[in-house]
Amino acid sequence: MKTVDKKLAELDALPYDVIVRRADGRYHLVIAELPLVADGATLAAAHDELLRRKTALLRGLLEAGAEDSIELPRATHPARPLALFAAKAAIVCAFVALAAAFTAKTVIREAGGLSVSRLVKRNASMLASEAERFSSAPPEVKAERLKRVRAVADELRPYADEVRRAWEPKGAKR
Repeated sequence: MKTVDKKLAELDALPYDVIVRRADGRYHLVIAELPLVADGATLAAAHDELLRRKTALLRGLLEAGAEDSIELPRATHPARPLALFAAKAAIVCAFVALAAAFTAKTVIREAGGLSVSRLVKRNASMLASEAERFSSAPPEVKAERLKRVRAVADELRPYADEVRRAWEPKGAKR
């Protein structure tokens, strides 16, 4: 178990932000998290007074068993890494959304003259043309083409089976 002096040394070493203000020829230093204020005629005097008050405050809180009421500096706060991660993730998501929007805009612009009916007609026309070429081919060419189609089908069968299983209703038996 740590002694009060060891805990005090750890807390005293934490990097608290210090706000420096100058008014009426005096320096005023503030640690907002504690809250703590010290002032002096010179910056060095105000700083020495702030350190003295900080140590006295922390020692008093530790001796009173009120360690839980000590506010940690923002830079060492336990939630800080999570907040930084969330901010970075938000930035990445914004960039991904922008990239998707620009990609969609480009695809729409490039495919602007295409319609679904035109795509269907063109592909149907190509399919009919290929079917006509196949039917007018000699028997040995047809056999070779069918052999290649079957080889491709055999290679794709495991993938097709996997897709079929994914689309089957739950509990369906084969």
